[in-house]
Amino acid sequence: MDSDSEFSLSAMVYPELKTTHRLDFGVNFHIWRQKIGFVLVDNKVNYVLTDPKPPENDVARHQKWIHDDFIARHLIMGTLNDHVYMCYETHETAKSLMDALTATYTQPSMTKRMYKLRNYVGHKMAEGKSVHEHIMEMGSMAYDLQCEGLKIPEEVQAVMLMNSVPESWDEMMTVVRLNMDFDKSKSSGEPDFGLHKVSSRLREIGALKKLYRRQEEEEAKQRRPHFNGHCHTCGEYGHHRNHCTIAMK
Repeated sequence: MDSDSEFSLSAMVYPELKTTHRLDFGVNFHIWRQKIGFVLVDNKVNYVLTDPKPPENDVARHQKWIHDDFIARHLIMGTLNDHVYMCYETHETAKSLMDALTATYTQPSMTKRMYKLRNYVGHKMAEGKSVHEHIMEMGSMAYDLQCEGLKIPEEVQAVMLMNSVPESWDEMMTVVRLNMDFDKSKSSGEPDFGLHKVSSRLREIGALKKLYRRQEEEEAKQRRPHFNGHCHTCGEYGHHRNHCTIAMK
């Protein structure tokens, strides 16, 4: 890494690429490619992916290209998952490595399509998770499928989004579907399963459920018997450990 770029983009992005966002066979290659591109540009070695190696008689440029290619290759290899690393470690230059990865991850493949489609269909929102974050995840998975040559129509994305919420949402989702059917009968047309409308409804429900949880927590606090002492778990005055929200988690 460039020692002069302590707060550079690569200093923020590269640690993630080496840990939680390492390139694997189920990872969104297009996002990974953009991020590793930032790192290579920031380290001023991205040119080795496009510029040929200078001739040996051009000693200074030749040696610099070899040095920068070494850096670029190792920066890329450092972001690969172990089994991906083992498959591509034989590539001697950064360009050869990147070309091989690009060919593998961007070529349409029925196996990759089925793998990503299965993950998309089976993706479920965890109880208490941010609705906005879940909607973004579903959208990202649909876009990833599109990059594999399998475009998911917006109407289908909307239905998949409604089916991906937790079971605790069932009652509210029934109301949403009934309202959509009612809108259809009024307009004598097709039900409005637009992705934007469904996303907005889910955000509204998420906000309501968050409000209800807060109200329930406040009511539970009011029902607790008063205790003239400090909790042994959180140290807060006024309740036993048995009534501590931290201890209950």
